[in-house]
This record gives sequence, C-alpha cells and structure tokens, in this order.
Amino acid sequence: MKIAIFFLLTLAADGSDFKCDKGKEPVQKKNLVIDTTVCSDTGKGKAFHDEYTQGAEKCCDLKYACLQICGIDKKQCKKFGSLKEKSIDCDAFSRCKNEQQDKKTKCEEDFEDLVDKVQENFRKQPCTCAKDSKVNKRREKVLNDFAEKNDVPDCLKNVNYSNNTEVAEWFLKIIKKEVIGTNVCADHEKMSVMAVELDSNSSTALAYQ
Repeated sequence: MKIAIFFLLTLAADGSDFKCDKGKEPVQKKNLVIDTTVCSDTGKGKAFHDEYTQGAEKCCDLKYACLQICGIDKKQCKKFGSLKEKSIDCDAFSRCKNEQQDKKTKCEEDFEDLVDKVQENFRKQPCTCAKDSKVNKRREKVLNDFAEKNDVPDCLKNVNYSNNTEVAEWFLKIIKKEVIGTNVCADHEKMSVMAVELDSNSSTALAYQ
C-alpha cells in the first residue's frame, strides 16, 4: 500500500537536525509518494512474507515512513524498527510474540534482518527551506494536501504551523492511520467532548443559580 500522497520526500534518516540559512526555515518537501510498504509484502519484506504474517513488518514500514517526515524526532521512528525499544504504536517484539511457538524466534531474526537491509538503502532528506515570511503557508498547504489525499477528517484547524515539530507530529498521525489504522483525530475528538461536557456543566450550574 502506498499512502496516496505525492510528496517529494528525499529523506535523510533524520529530518530533525536539518538546518536552513538565515531568514529561512525547514518545510516538508512535496510531490513524491511516501511508500509505506518498503518492508512488507510488496517491498523487501516479501522474502519473509510466507514465513510470518502477524504484522511485525508493519513496524518496519512505520519506521521508514516516519523517517520521511521533516522535523520528526528520529528516536521516535527508530523505536518502530526495534525489538528492544518498545513503542506504544507498533511493538515488533510483541507482534512476534503472538506468533506460533516455533516461529517466534524466526520472526524476531527475520525482522532485524529486514530492518538492516532496508537501512542499507535508506539515505534521504525530507526537508527543504522556505523564507520565514512564507514558511507557515507552505507547511499548512503541504500538511493539508497530505491529509486530504489520505481521507483525514477536518481536525487540523488548530495546528501551530510556526512549530515544525508539531507539524511533523501531524504528519506522523496520518501515516500511522495508513500503516496501522490509528485514529488521527482521537485527541482532538477527546478535547471536543470535554469542551461540550464543560459547557454543559456550566449551563447546568447557571440554571441552578
């Protein structure tokens, strides 16, 4: 599966320490597809696909999709591709543990081999630079185009586009939706419900005054 975006993401295995000249700031590149199947059955992982199909390779996919985000913390991405560093979103160790008894060890060995093979060919840089006066508009357009192409509900209204780390986290939310099916707008929806409840409680309190 390819995320339905067309982004120019030439990645660096690290978008977090990308620097621009004075008067410019980093923004996500555009116009190239972020491939989320680099590890699974249509990518390098197809060699292992008959051996295990419990989804540990999805964590590898998530790692390399994550590394295609400008401004993301690469430590967060690396957790997806590790059997030792546990990730709440995609824990390869636990996924291998769900295998039948005789396949658990092989799943772990195959997963580490797969991550290493992909890493050998993965040296890209996801950022480009934009003038300070245009950077927020550029980030907003790229993120919203990405969200629209991937059928994400309209919950990006309160994104702080001056903060590239926050923008990067929104890209990751959309990618996680595509790779492992998480809810992009979960936190936003939770806050909306809390706001309604608070408003409701306030109205009730006023009614009794």
